[in-house]
Amino acid sequence: MDFKSFCNTKVENESSKKTYQKASQKFNNISENEKEKAENLVDKYKGYSQQDLMQELLKITNEKKRNGTYNSEQMQNTYNTLSGMIPEDQRQMLDNIFKAIK
Repeated sequence: MDFKSFCNTKVENESSKKTYQKASQKFNNISENEKEKAENLVDKYKGYSQQDLMQELLKITNEKKRNGTYNSEQMQNTYNTLSGMIPEDQRQMLDNIFKAIK
């Protein structure tokens, strides 16, 4: 499934609904500027396949490491936030992604 399909997937089971509700609540608690940035990122990457997204993530991460702007504490905070909002199967995928970029 590509990112666009994922973004357009309907919430179908009770666990997914609860996860979606948690994510929606957190999204509603951020500033309008941050919401706009998030929406722009989703729009930018919505046509990417999972492989394309992974390549882009690794490219950006490596660039940040080279120029000294990579922040491992910020990445850990991002992981902690995301891992609490997604189902277990997706959390395993998230774990694999974060292991790849460390």
